[in-house]
Amino acid sequence: MKLVNRDLEKRALKFVCKGTPASNKLLASLNEDHFSNNYTRQAFKRIRAFASQRSEIISWSELTSDPALAEEARSVLKSFKEPVKADEKALPGIVRSLDKYRKARLLYDMYKDGAEELGKDSIDEDALVEKAADVISRIRSSTSHITSVNIGHKDNSGINVVKKVLNSKGLPVIPTGIKAFDDENRGFFIGSLV
Repeated sequence: MKLVNRDLEKRALKFVCKGTPASNKLLASLNEDHFSNNYTRQAFKRIRAFASQRSEIISWSELTSDPALAEEARSVLKSFKEPVKADEKALPGIVRSLDKYRKARLLYDMYKDGAEELGKDSIDEDALVEKAADVISRIRSSTSHITSVNIGHKDNSGINVVKKVLNSKGLPVIPTGIKAFDDENRGFFIGSLV
């Protein structure tokens, strides 16, 4: 299995630089581990820094000529000529593919380090198991998911939805008869009674 797909990494960076809502979702779904070499990792850090400082996404042409990036990184990025369309439908596939390569690299490094440790005269099995558990945890905890949440309807603004929630009577309750409790909690919620 391949551990890297540098064209996919560059495609993802170029996708993010489109500055569309879909590219903003992609930027939020990625981290440095999704990029396998210093050039693409450095470009990703620069995009993220630019977005946090100026609240906008740097364009591809600005990124490839940014003096904050190393000359080698700029030339590697400039060499990627493939056109990229920032299409919302492409997001899950890009994230899933980058995650697959990220996991493969982490697992490969874990196995390589484990084999080196096992080749030594004396090993600390507990430390080796602990290190493997940390890598597995890292793989699971940073898996990216893209989720969109829409509140209300096309005709409804967010303010109207919030007003409706605030003005609703709330969940049905059964009064307890204990004034202090009922004043604070309105009573027992029907779903919590056994």
